[in-house]
Amino acid sequence: MWKKNELGPMSPCRVLEFQQNARNFIFHAVAVLGFITVSFSCRAKIVDCPPIVSKGVEYSSHSNYVQAVEQSTRKILWRTALFTEVYTRKFDPNLEEDVQWNIACIREVRTSEVLVSDRRARVFHVNRTNGSLIATEKSSK
Repeated sequence: MWKKNELGPMSPCRVLEFQQNARNFIFHAVAVLGFITVSFSCRAKIVDCPPIVSKGVEYSSHSNYVQAVEQSTRKILWRTALFTEVYTRKFDPNLEEDVQWNIACIREVRTSEVLVSDRRARVFHVNRTNGSLIATEKSSK
């Protein structure tokens, strides 16, 4: 059995040591998970462009084009490519690559046109009926 000066496997000292180690482990695990969560939540957002529905037609934008889809039949009425730049520029290695992409984003549907912008501060005016590109201008923002 155990001698008088030896601590047994479940002595109060060993239980206390185990509890302290468990608390330290939990504290560090929570700290690391909190850091990971903060890291991901601080990540720059690529783009948030929900589709806009007007008069039964859904107008949506994707990487470099905008399209109109009839809601009742899900038929694509038109699709227009807005820019076809070749990506030759270098990406900043300190930022995530996907947040540096140039992505079209639908902004507003007007009476006769759809306004779409991109990350290079351009605004594209697209004909609402047939999808033809009416004009491109530099945004003031």
